[in-house]
Amino acid sequence: MIGVRAHDLGEFTIARLEEFIQEIKRYGFTHIQLVLWKSFSDIDPYLTNVSTDQLEMIAKRLKEESIKVTVLGAYYNMISPDLKDRILGEERYEKMLEILKIFNGEVVGTEPGSYNIDFSFNERNHSKESYDIVLDSFKKFSKVAEKNGTNMGLEPVYTLTIWNIEVVKKLFNDLNSKNFKIIFDPVNLIGIENYQQQDELIENMFEIFKDNIVTVHFKDFLVKDRKLIRVSPGKGILNYKLLLSKMKKYNINGILDEVPKEDLEFSKKYVENILNTL
Repeated sequence: MIGVRAHDLGEFTIARLEEFIQEIKRYGFTHIQLVLWKSFSDIDPYLTNVSTDQLEMIAKRLKEESIKVTVLGAYYNMISPDLKDRILGEERYEKMLEILKIFNGEVVGTEPGSYNIDFSFNERNHSKESYDIVLDSFKKFSKVAEKNGTNMGLEPVYTLTIWNIEVVKKLFNDLNSKNFKIIFDPVNLIGIENYQQQDELIENMFEIFKDNIVTVHFKDFLVKDRKLIRVSPGKGILNYKLLLSKMKKYNINGILDEVPKEDLEFSKKYVENILNTL
């Protein structure tokens, strides 16, 4: 049920693969979100210096230890104003769709992007222009996904291009691909304007997308001085009882995301304790 974003455990090398695996097992995680170049410092971001044999070796050892790769990360800025950066990101995403089957993974993940290089909010992020760029990219990706029998994944974010349930639903309908899935991060869809409607957001997300949600990111938040502050799960006000009950209903796993290493055991235990009451 509970996984982790693997590079939150630290940075390793391919030669230190066994240490990497033992670190995952030490916390008792059953699955991971794997960003290859962030977990293994000797793999470059575009996988130009790693062989298929090496990828298969990593995948084989994870499988032998019953560690599932739920998300293979290929995050990039989908509407980057730097066209070269955007093209490189698209190429990497397509490559990840091809290698996902090596890891027997569920989905290749990305966020929708911003017109600001640093991913901060830009009013144009919510424009039709930005939506069309994301839609066109996923139309291209869908051909690769369908050919390889793998899934595309998008993580909607309140300040970025695909930013609320209505826009996600429109993208689903416009794309019309069985290979398109959602990575649901409740905190990423919450802003100061809607945080008091978090229960409605969670209810609606599961009601509309059901088993098209491939995994949930576990974060938490507080409100201070009219600003949202991200904190580790169990230290904020996200309604985890509601979230976990919906996940249990639809048999969806979750991933601790952006949780400092010193909080991993606390947050994992917090989630487990709630699950045990459901």
